[in-house]
Amino acid sequence: MALVAMWVGAGFALAAIGHVALFSLAYRPVLRARRQGRWDATPNPPQMHDFAENAIGVAPGSAYLYASYVLNDDEVLVLEGCVHPEATYAGLTLYDDYLQGVRGRLGPTHLSDTALGRRWRVIVARENPGVEPFLDSSGQAAGIIAFRHAPRSTMVPPTLRVMRLHDVEAKT
Repeated sequence: MALVAMWVGAGFALAAIGHVALFSLAYRPVLRARRQGRWDATPNPPQMHDFAENAIGVAPGSAYLYASYVLNDDEVLVLEGCVHPEATYAGLTLYDDYLQGVRGRLGPTHLSDTALGRRWRVIVARENPGVEPFLDSSGQAAGIIAFRHAPRSTMVPPTLRVMRLHDVEAKT
């Protein structure tokens, strides 16, 4: 029994060390961008930035982009983009300001290329806007959206804009 407890404890310790290492590697580009004045929590329009040296990713041939956003109660973030036909993967993921995944209350917080399609438009909202597809920010007003595309050579950065919820509903 003591041996089992020792193995479980060692596994927990290794998992904790791995999470700390991943967090420090992933968050380093954000801290660097803040120090260099490239981090604006309320850009208008929001802009995608490259993670320096792909520090967040484990796939060296992939492109990793991020953008911060802040939404008022009546606002949504609209992302539009395309996935190149030769792409092997593309995905959008929501994070909080500390690059920890958010837990969706009303919908998904991640969409992969199979859900996005070749040309896509995705809404990030605090509440379900009634427009699909949407990413659920779990009611949080601020966060980070990350875009991954493989391979990097075929990636076209998505465009972002903040819109009023009723304008998005009217255009669909």
